[in-house]
Amino acid sequence: MLGRLRSHLSYANVMATVALFVALGGTSYAATKLARNSVGATQIRSQAVGPSELKARAVSSSKLRRGAVTASKLSRSARESLRGAQGPVGSTGASGPPGPSGIVYRASVNSGSGLRGGNATEGSGGNGTYLIGFERSMSGCIFAATLVRVEGGGTVDPDPGRITAAEEGGRVRIRTYDSSGAVSAQPFHMIAIC
Repeated sequence: MLGRLRSHLSYANVMATVALFVALGGTSYAATKLARNSVGATQIRSQAVGPSELKARAVSSSKLRRGAVTASKLSRSARESLRGAQGPVGSTGASGPPGPSGIVYRASVNSGSGLRGGNATEGSGGNGTYLIGFERSMSGCIFAATLVRVEGGGTVDPDPGRITAAEEGGRVRIRTYDSSGAVSAQPFHMIAIC
């Protein structure tokens, strides 16, 4: 029998067997000779221990340092169960300062400077330069204007040009231009937000 065993022995078989005994011996040594609590956070790689390596209820609140678990790390159902009942309505605070009026000043003007809609009180000019007035000064307001179709005046449908708007003497100065860049009578809508 010994002769039969020798015929199957090779260097690789012997070394594999020796390695197996060394590995098992080292694990057995570590399991029996390591002092209790000798493996701590400094000996464990970051994120090496996860939920699958912990037995149920192995970590309790006494083993967590303060602030280690935040609300964002809790499940939605856990957060909802921790939420208490809504308290009574508190007293009403002091009123704040009044906000903006919410009025948007607007005008629809045909190419002959006729006011066709909006809340403008005054419209004058023509030939591409218009002055639009409202019930208050337009100083400090923001303006937007666009060339659009407006009935009346000489031009109903505007050319594909451009338009400018600016405050002048408390009113809004509008200039309209045709596609060649020349000042030209064009219908428009404008708004002012103050």
